[in-house]
Amino acid sequence: MEVNADRRTWLQRATSIADFSLKTLSALAIVAAGLWTVWTFVISRSDAENLNLTVATEAVEYDGQVRLLVIHSKPRNLGRTLGRPKRYELFIRQLPNGAAKWNIVDLRTVSPLVSIDMLKTFKAGYEIEPGVEYDDVQLVAVPLGALVAISAEIGFRDGSVIDVHEVLRVR
Repeated sequence: MEVNADRRTWLQRATSIADFSLKTLSALAIVAAGLWTVWTFVISRSDAENLNLTVATEAVEYDGQVRLLVIHSKPRNLGRTLGRPKRYELFIRQLPNGAAKWNIVDLRTVSPLVSIDMLKTFKAGYEIEPGVEYDDVQLVAVPLGALVAISAEIGFRDGSVIDVHEVLRVR
């Protein structure tokens, strides 16, 4: 009988150790999952839109004193979630000639000659896939010698806006 009692004691002790080990591992797994959640959604903000926007332009000879302004607006999604802008617009402003030296030209005070709503052709909505760069091209006829400022803006549902600008003398 003493052998059975020793086996029972050993089995109870092994069960206690296994039970404690499993409870400890479960608690550590819950803590690890919590830390992963904080890292993923709070620190690295993987659920937030993370877009980059660039504009490149070139003037192509078109007709005598008119040049065709080729505007490449390139949104790129650097994040891990689908980007869905609320608004996406291009503005073309002709800058005044003969400004005083060292005078600041505020683009907000110059009315756009052309405004292009880039979303109007996408009836189902404009979606920017994660890790993808798009190239949206617009063509605008402008007079030779004009000094133009091209602005691209992407607005989001949270009210944030990304905007880029480029200035070009049409030659």
